[in-house]
Amino acid sequence: MAGPGTCPRAVPGIPMALSSQTRLWIPSLRPAFRQASVRARDMGGRCVFERPLRQLCPARVVPVHMIASLERPAPSSPGWHPPPPPRFPPPSPAYPNGKRVLRDPQPQLAHELIQGDAARFAAAHGGRAPPTLVLVHGILGSRRNLLSLAKRLLAGNPAWQVLLVDLRCHGESAPLSRALQAPHTLASAAGDVLRLLSALRLFPEVLVGHSYGAKVVMAMSQQFAARTGHGGRLPRPVQVWALDALPGRLADDDDGVDAGHPDLARRSRVDHPADLIAALRAMPLPLRSRAEAVAALRGAGFSAPVAAWAGSALRPLSSSDPGGPLVWAHDLEGIASMYASYRTTCLWDFVRAPVQGLELNFVRAERSAFHWSAGDVARIRAAGHAVHDLPDSGHWVHVDNPEGLLAILQPALRRGTPPALLVGSGSESAGAPAQQPPQQPPHRPPLANIVARPAPGPAASPLADQALSFP
Repeated sequence: MAGPGTCPRAVPGIPMALSSQTRLWIPSLRPAFRQASVRARDMGGRCVFERPLRQLCPARVVPVHMIASLERPAPSSPGWHPPPPPRFPPPSPAYPNGKRVLRDPQPQLAHELIQGDAARFAAAHGGRAPPTLVLVHGILGSRRNLLSLAKRLLAGNPAWQVLLVDLRCHGESAPLSRALQAPHTLASAAGDVLRLLSALRLFPEVLVGHSYGAKVVMAMSQQFAARTGHGGRLPRPVQVWALDALPGRLADDDDGVDAGHPDLARRSRVDHPADLIAALRAMPLPLRSRAEAVAALRGAGFSAPVAAWAGSALRPLSSSDPGGPLVWAHDLEGIASMYASYRTTCLWDFVRAPVQGLELNFVRAERSAFHWSAGDVARIRAAGHAVHDLPDSGHWVHVDNPEGLLAILQPALRRGTPPALLVGSGSESAGAPAQQPPQQPPHRPPLANIVARPAPGPAASPLADQALSFP
């Protein structure tokens, strides 16, 4: 291409490119027109000329700072029109000074994904994605509370995978409390788990929550249906299991008593979660040993199992000194806010008018921490949901009677298992037809009486037995 050259005079009707140094003609970068007449076109802010113009004034391509426009009417003339609005909107908080600001993504909760043998085999050989079950712990708990239950479920359902999470302010997710958006509420905790599932590209077939986690999984399905834009329905069926929890608000003075029953006598506040949270917050830190924390809690009136369980939530103050002073692994200030939100959250409207595609199940322990009135059970069943009774169990159903809990949950998982991977009596029966459930009495929900023999699972460790979880 020829070097730059200045034009002695302008060609009428053709704009000129003005640089800070000199006036230059810009050659065409497009194929020449068949006609040899002198014409110009405006292509994205540049004047593009036909090839014959190179004969008049050869020049090299230079950055164009401004394009001299053709003669236009003055603003005061009748034919004048205001310029078009800018293509970009005015600056907003996300775009200060008109420039986009990249924000750090929302941190993910600490989690653990455990796969059964068949699920691992399918993942290693590019098979179909395994069905997913999500386990959510209770207040002051962590994902390891439900680790033994997850392993037992996978022993009888090897085609599944189980996602265990630490809720915000709990366990290994506690260091993220400052990064997670406040306030620390039950709704925020549900949104955290939904974001984690989205980041992992998982769609859960089953959601299981214990006590506080039960309200979390109910709020998750409610939020997800509202966000997907499917008109209040889920894109795929989802089973929600609430383990020993009621959807209503809790009274201030009663441990687990629904606020809809103010006439009930005040129950004992032994091991009350609110009292335990207050005791942990008031305990001076750091502590020299777990035994010191357990002794302090026993002196405050808490039972031995609860005091031992709370002491298991201590961690070393410094990672470089495992035997040094101890502090709480939880963010107790955030947990206090989460528990207050839990007590005031009422999901009875969600139970009465659930989203489409949701199957809601409640498990009531024989020695439940909540008062299950006949009216509560009737309201749940009138809305088309199931209430399963778990005998010989207190509030911690996964510790008190794990075999009975497995007998209730196993049929739900088998319905979502590919037929070729169904397990019968603890051994694979690939290709065999699935066993038909026994005929159900008409007055009970379909899942209420289905009992499957629980497959033998690994024995729970002593630490897991102590890993109790409050609401």
